[in-house]
Amino acid sequence: MAENDERKKQFDARQLLEIKMGIRKKLDTQIYNDVNLKAEEMREIRLGLESNLDVSKYADKGFQAEQMAQIRVGMEHGIDVDQYLNPDLNAAQMFQIRTGMEQGLDTKEYTSQNYDAEQMKQIRIGMKLGLDTKQYKNPAMTAEQMKDLRLTMTTQKVLDKMKEQLKGILDSFLKATNLYVHFPSKEVQNTMSPKITEALNERAQEVIKERLLEAEIQKEPESMEEVEQQVSEELEKPEIQDKILDNQTIEKVQDMVEETSEEQTVEEPSKEPEESLVEEAVKEENYHEDPQLNKAIKNYIQYREEIGFPMLKSQIQPTIDHVAFMDQDLSHQAEIFNQTVTNGWKALYPLKNQNQGKGQEKNQSYGKSKIEVNKFNNFKQRDYDYDKLEMALQQRTYQPDDLNQVPQEELEMEM
Repeated sequence: MAENDERKKQFDARQLLEIKMGIRKKLDTQIYNDVNLKAEEMREIRLGLESNLDVSKYADKGFQAEQMAQIRVGMEHGIDVDQYLNPDLNAAQMFQIRTGMEQGLDTKEYTSQNYDAEQMKQIRIGMKLGLDTKQYKNPAMTAEQMKDLRLTMTTQKVLDKMKEQLKGILDSFLKATNLYVHFPSKEVQNTMSPKITEALNERAQEVIKERLLEAEIQKEPESMEEVEQQVSEELEKPEIQDKILDNQTIEKVQDMVEETSEEQTVEEPSKEPEESLVEEAVKEENYHEDPQLNKAIKNYIQYREEIGFPMLKSQIQPTIDHVAFMDQDLSHQAEIFNQTVTNGWKALYPLKNQNQGKGQEKNQSYGKSKIEVNKFNNFKQRDYDYDKLEMALQQRTYQPDDLNQVPQEELEMEM
């Protein structure tokens, strides 16, 4: 038994190697010439001696090699390691404290055993970016919860500083959204504009927050100015703008419009005669010289009255022009109106397998709208091609409500 104890106290090869390396460099190896020290711990003491450090701060005081490394590096960088010279703090916690001190932060804000290393990291990054970390500096929160709140606060703070650039982009988005969304009246459209802008702003924050999270995986942000520059560049990227104005956003806006329309219908059950076309007016009016197309248009207008989505007089001619834009063939235009009525839809879709190119080529000037160039911070405004947006609208398989069914052929077109 005594012989086994004696063997346990013998130096292993790695421990002997650390002692030999110290002797070669003419170091005082007696400081770590201890069989109870692991080779890794000996190494940290040896490296400290080579850097002329006061290794007594961490030698033989219950620190593990990883903790010793954080103390040694801190001393090499000239910081006061006494703040984290505590064996109860693990190496990862020491790293967050040391990093914060090197960044000039008041690390006493999070130097506590109540926070794990990841929680410390979220507080440290928030302090570095100038955020009010009191909003999430709570040991009861997980590191992931802290991170989510920090990213939300970062996104909000950045976008608040970039109001002008964001306003220009959201104005462009609003114009584009108006092409995709059906408004029962101009009044509803004007009423909904602020709410739609708010919805677009919320979506922009979600997308930017996702991008900031992705960027942090690669590199931790150094300052709020760096984040602002990154967000400014991201907002100008077409793929980011497309992600903000995606199908999910359009559907959300359409739902908002329909809810508002239903509320207005309940509050104002009766409409002024001039606001909608009554059945008698539809019968008397002629909308096209082609009898078959004229009949299909009247049928569609009457159908819209019956399903509770009447058309305003000001909407009829633009709708007819829109169908002509889809297909120049008059018989095809009549079929487009008829298929909507037959299938119980509200929206008008192109006929399957019709050559869209011809009509579009001859109507290139239809629907174009010039976007006024914004004047803010010298950022370049992105111009939307409303012809392309109009084409995208024609091919959408949007389903406004449960009464409408998207035809199978439309799904096949997208696939």
